[in-house]
Amino acid sequence: MDRETIFGHIQRGCEWLKTDTKYDKEKINQKIDDLRDKKFTPEWIQCLETKLKLKYTPIDILPIYTLSLLNDPIVEDFRESARVDDFWNNICCEYIFPLGERLFYELYFFHELSLSSNSHFLSYFNEYKNNTTVEGKFWNDDDHVSFLRLAIALEPHDPITRQALNFSLQNKHHLHDSFESSIFILALMELDYYKYMQIIEDGIKNIKNQQNEDGSWGTYNKYKGTYYALKSICRIKGNDDESVKRGIEFILKNQQKDGSWGSFIHNEGGKIKEYHPSAGDTSFALLSLLLTRPPEISLEEYIFEKLQYKQKIDLYRPYFIHTSPIYHKKLHVKGIGEKVNECLNNAKHTIRIISPYIDMHYEDIINLAEQKPELTIKIITRPKKDIKGFRERIAKNVLDLLEIATKGNIKTLDIIHSRLMIIDNQELIISSADLTREGLYDEFNAGIYTNDEDTIKSSIEYFDNIWEELVEEKSGTDISGC
Repeated sequence: MDRETIFGHIQRGCEWLKTDTKYDKEKINQKIDDLRDKKFTPEWIQCLETKLKLKYTPIDILPIYTLSLLNDPIVEDFRESARVDDFWNNICCEYIFPLGERLFYELYFFHELSLSSNSHFLSYFNEYKNNTTVEGKFWNDDDHVSFLRLAIALEPHDPITRQALNFSLQNKHHLHDSFESSIFILALMELDYYKYMQIIEDGIKNIKNQQNEDGSWGTYNKYKGTYYALKSICRIKGNDDESVKRGIEFILKNQQKDGSWGSFIHNEGGKIKEYHPSAGDTSFALLSLLLTRPPEISLEEYIFEKLQYKQKIDLYRPYFIHTSPIYHKKLHVKGIGEKVNECLNNAKHTIRIISPYIDMHYEDIINLAEQKPELTIKIITRPKKDIKGFRERIAKNVLDLLEIATKGNIKTLDIIHSRLMIIDNQELIISSADLTREGLYDEFNAGIYTNDEDTIKSSIEYFDNIWEELVEEKSGTDISGC
């Protein structure tokens, strides 16, 4: 369908949505009277009474976000309301910020509007973090992937985010129903597209296979399901993809004359009795059109290209890693050990390690030396005479085994105190943790991981300087009698 035709559908839909969303005191009072006459739940009446005071409340977030894509001035009125404490502390929040409600996915729209730095919002977010299990699970699958996407946006390297991510990876959320799969795929794209490319591709296939005959996705709320499916597919496949075209046809075909989208109530005979326009359905339908509309490159593809560029830049930024036996009162964080293991598995040609003591990951290093004979492995550690304690015998044997595995590329120095690992001139870990059980599991240790070329170059110069000094001083190379 041509651009002008789709633009006409968007224009009519936006006009209806703006009229429905814009603050109207008389209309709100009328709704309150209608709800009282029908003896509706008092909570909704309270929500409307709050709107009379504030103009806008958190339950308006979906249509407001939709209108923000068109730079509508109504968005600034919403932001003004959000500056008031009562905006975040009223009964309306129970419908958008609750523990256990099914609107959790809408929280991401606050982030999109740059409202996620608000102290009230962060307070809610931290409460959600505390509701994750030790395994990283957050409520049901629908809410879990929505929490994960928000956590990746706010705290991508936080241990709880990583636990939640691992839970989704282990439970293969990319192969669940189209809604869960779509949000999980979006989260992976926003975290690290290049790392999770294959999972993303598999997820896209799964989502496309779940498209309904009429071009939609989902059952209960087809406009929501269709929006998230289109968003995830269009990012990768573009708006020329056949499933995207069918999804857009479904959206266009179901728009009503007044510009809205909604639901129909049928009588017992199956005939349409009544039509109910919906701000939620209209918002999701409009978002689908706005993000996939022509010309050649859709808005969603453009957004994704910017995201990929940012990820390439972020790849070189350092980030904090740690080991904490107790974290947030319940988690045992093993971030340094997990990163060490990941980096070792990434190694293709060179591993450089400085660690005063070693009795963990030595088996991984030995296995790598056998599996990848092209690997050059260099280790600087302390001499045997410095190894004391209940693990002394194991640790001394480890040095002998590493001496064999590295073909003599292990050197000792009794004044070594730094801890670092350099992989293939591309990855660097600097931390306070030895490669020991205590350092990687039982103690509080912290460090930095980075891909930054200049930092890695300097660390290699530091390592090589020590190495060359030990080569020249023969006594430093003899570990057998230490």
